[in-house]
Amino acid sequence: MKLKFLRNLPRCKYTTLVRAGVALLLSVLLTMPPGATETSFLQMLFVPADPLSVSLGGANASLAGSGSFLINPAHAARATRPEVSAGTVFWWEDISLRGVSAYLPLNAAFTAGFCSLSSDYGSIDAYSALDTPMGAVTAGDSFFALGAGYRADAFSSGLSFVTLSQRLSAEHEGSAAALHYGAEYSFGLLNTGFSYFLPMGKMELGGGSSPQTIPSIMRAGANLRFLGSILSFAGTFPSEGEAFQSFGIEIPVGEVLRFRSGMNTIDSIMGFSAGVGLKYDRFSFDYGFTSVEIGDAVHSFSLAARLGYSTLKTRLYREARSFFRQGFYEKSQQKLNEVLILDPDYRKAKVLASKIAKILDRLENPSTKEEQ
Repeated sequence: MKLKFLRNLPRCKYTTLVRAGVALLLSVLLTMPPGATETSFLQMLFVPADPLSVSLGGANASLAGSGSFLINPAHAARATRPEVSAGTVFWWEDISLRGVSAYLPLNAAFTAGFCSLSSDYGSIDAYSALDTPMGAVTAGDSFFALGAGYRADAFSSGLSFVTLSQRLSAEHEGSAAALHYGAEYSFGLLNTGFSYFLPMGKMELGGGSSPQTIPSIMRAGANLRFLGSILSFAGTFPSEGEAFQSFGIEIPVGEVLRFRSGMNTIDSIMGFSAGVGLKYDRFSFDYGFTSVEIGDAVHSFSLAARLGYSTLKTRLYREARSFFRQGFYEKSQQKLNEVLILDPDYRKAKVLASKIAKILDRLENPSTKEEQ
């Protein structure tokens, strides 16, 4: 069975970018080229969802966004307190995308993450191999990822187990599994990212259809802070088909608003992208718009919330303060370093760290105080 409206969807390709010096890392966009079967598995899902954080409030390897755990598992390591987000994308002819993701810090180094993302093609006119009309069918695809991220200073990494499923009709359903690894590295004003999607088998759709091959996919991303703005670049490189890239800029206005614009090089969907993000207290809202060559423009909405204060951060700070009062300054300093990894702007931790630094300096250099 083939769904004609999927024939002209974007194609992608595999390539490798290597890290030189301090490394430009790669990242993954989970999408499937149409060469394996007549139905291009999950193409609709990630074309509107990913092309850059500057595009639809999605993400690239180095720039986190709503649902970006599916783009790079290392993004989980950024969460310093429990977070949950939900979003939806609307395209043409009743095609939509819905996703939910959540992060839960386990300790100063590890954060658990999960993401569930599904697409709904609505009712589609399907045709047999002989182009005989078969009436309308309800079709859709979905991803579910569960894993964790690890952070250590400027480096972070993540690993997740992913299940993929496709529904063409009641008689044609299938699922498969994959492993997804990602990493990020920051130095100065530049942040880079890498992830690799490794399928663990083919997908059986039943009904006498051939097994569907799922390619391995790599993605590269980098963003640079320049004059208060964020310049971004990302590239997607699956093992089959053509690669594509995306470019963009994000401009913050104070601590509340962020405006962005960008474009991508996907032949059938190349267009202008724009969006705005609004952050208030522990809540954030994002809207994205992309003009496309196929069908109507794409609209994206997402809402995220940080659930309460970081209990882990508070507990570590209390331990650091307890060590300080007992005179164990080095142990206290180690705990404060963990606190500042979770929240670099935590004022109490900064003040206590400054006191400890002065005390340790006087202990190591007693002559300094005598001279003063």
